[in-house]
Amino acid sequence: MQKTFTLFTLFLLAAFGLQAQIIISDDDLQGDQTYNWTNDNVYQLDGFVYLEAGGVLNIEAGTRIEGLPENDNDEVGTLIITNGAQIFAEGTAAEPIVFSGSQIDDVNDPVDIFRGSWGGVIVLGDANVGDENSMGFANIEGIEAEARTQFGGDNDEDNSGVLRYVSIRFGGFPLSPNNEINGLTLGGVGSGTTIEHIEIFANDDDGVEFFGGTVDLKYGVVAYCGDDSYDTDMAWSGRGQFWFSLQDPEQTGGSSPNGGEHDGSEDPNDATGGPVQTVFNATYIGRGENAQIAGDNNALTIKDNAAISYNNSIFTEFDDFAVSMQDGAADRYVANEFDLLNNIFFNISGDALGNPIQLDGNDATLTTVALAFATDGNDVVDPELARVNFTPSTDGGADGNGVDPRPGFFSPARTGAADAPAGDDFFESTTYRGAFDPTDELWAAWTLSYQRGLIVETLNVNTIDFGRNEDGVKVLVSPNPTADLVALSIELPAATQADAMIYDQFGRNIAQFDLGQLQAGSNQPTINLGELVSGNYFIVLNTKFGAVSQRVTVAK
Repeated sequence: MQKTFTLFTLFLLAAFGLQAQIIISDDDLQGDQTYNWTNDNVYQLDGFVYLEAGGVLNIEAGTRIEGLPENDNDEVGTLIITNGAQIFAEGTAAEPIVFSGSQIDDVNDPVDIFRGSWGGVIVLGDANVGDENSMGFANIEGIEAEARTQFGGDNDEDNSGVLRYVSIRFGGFPLSPNNEINGLTLGGVGSGTTIEHIEIFANDDDGVEFFGGTVDLKYGVVAYCGDDSYDTDMAWSGRGQFWFSLQDPEQTGGSSPNGGEHDGSEDPNDATGGPVQTVFNATYIGRGENAQIAGDNNALTIKDNAAISYNNSIFTEFDDFAVSMQDGAADRYVANEFDLLNNIFFNISGDALGNPIQLDGNDATLTTVALAFATDGNDVVDPELARVNFTPSTDGGADGNGVDPRPGFFSPARTGAADAPAGDDFFESTTYRGAFDPTDELWAAWTLSYQRGLIVETLNVNTIDFGRNEDGVKVLVSPNPTADLVALSIELPAATQADAMIYDQFGRNIAQFDLGQLQAGSNQPTINLGELVSGNYFIVLNTKFGAVSQRVTVAK
C-alpha cells in the first residue's frame, strides 16, 4: 500500500523544504495507468515493483528513487518496466534523476560504496532476441520467471520510453550466489527507445546488460562495478557511441570484470551467432597494475559466435588480455564479419609471452588474428590520457589525483579515427579516438563519478590553436629541443600584454612567464626552461587576441 500523508504533514515538509518519502510497492503501479513522480518527493521501492503493460511512468528531472533492503518476501527494491509499459525518466545535466539504495550518498566520501544494497532498473520490450523459446520470448535473469518477466517479440522499433541523464547507484543485490541484478538491464528493448547520458555507479554485477533487442546507447559511464561494465547477450543488434568504463582497483571480491563482454545468440544451432553489434568511441580503463585482484581482467571478451565492431576506442590498464575471442568469434573476425578498427591498446598484460590476444577453441590461428588486428589499424601505444590516477581527488584534480580520460596534449588519440558509417544518423563522426573530445569540456561532469573525484578535468581545453590563430597571433619556438633557453618568435596584430604558460604532457600547469607589454609585429622574448626535467611540454601564449600554442621538448 502506498504511504499516505496528512495535509498538515505535507504542509510542514513543504515549509521546511524537505522531501516526502513515499513508499511504492508492487500494488501501487498498475497497467494502463499513468503515474507522475516529482522531485519534491523521494520514492522508495519496497520489493519488486512492476509497471505492467499499458502503464506509463513519468519521472521529473531531479527526482530521487531509492530501493529498500529485503522485505518480508525476500525481495529488494527493484523497478521493472514490463513489456508493453513505458518509462519517461528525463533528467538534465543540472538535475539528473538518481536511483540509489536507501543509504545516503555522501558525494564527498569516495569510499562510501554500498554495492548490492538494492536491485536495479529493468526495462523489458518487444524486440527480437537471439535466445528465445518456441513462443518467441525469454525470461529476464535475476528474478523468478513469471508472465511479467517475459521479454522479446518481433517489433524491433518498439518504444519503451526515454532514459536521459539517469544515475543508477549501488545496485546489484545478490538474490542467490552468482545471481545478481545488473545496474540497468535491457531485455528485448526496441530502437524506438531513447537511452543516453546514463551512469551506473558501483553496481555489484554488470553495469549495463543488453539481452537481445535493438536499442541504442549513447554517452554511458560505468564506474566501480563488480562485474563487466558493458555486457551484451542474446544477439543484441543495437549501436553504441561514447561509452566510458572505469574499474575499481580496490575491489577485493566478486567476479572477473571485463570492459566489455559480448555474447552471440548462445544457440548451438545458430552458427552465425547473430547480427553485428557496433560501438564507436569507447574508453575503457581497467583496474591497473596495483589492483587488489590480479588477472582475469580483459578489455574485451567476445564469445559464442558473437560479432561486435569496436572502432576509434581506447583500452588501457587491464591486467589480462586486450581481446579474448572464444567459441567461434575469431573465425567471424578473420572472415571480416566484424571489425576492430583504429583502436589503441596500452598497458595490458597479455599472456606470459606478452601476446595481447587470447583464443579459446577457435579454428583461426593466433597469427591470423594478430595479422588482421594489425591490418585494422590498431595501435599498441600509450594513449597519453590527460591523467590516470586511481586515487580519488578531493579538490577537482588540483591535488594530482583522479582520472581525466581525455587525450592529453601530445596524445596519438587526438587523430587517427576511422570514419563513422555513411548514412547512419546515430553515429557522430570524430577526428579523435576514445569517448571524450580532447578539445572540449568533459561531458561526464554531471555524474557521481565526477562528484567523488574519480573523474576530473585537468586540461585547458581552450589551448587548441597550434602556432597561429585567426586574429593574426603567431608563435614559434627555437631551439626545439632545448636544454634550457628558448626564444619565442611572436607575431602580433597590435600591442598587448602577454604571458607564457607551461603545461606538462598530463595537462598540469607547471610554470608561468610574464612577458610584459609586447609590440605590434615581431617580438622575440626568451624564457628559461632549464628547471624542467626532460620530456614533452606545451607552451601556451596568452594575449588579448586569444591563446596560441606550441610543443617544446626539453632534452638534457
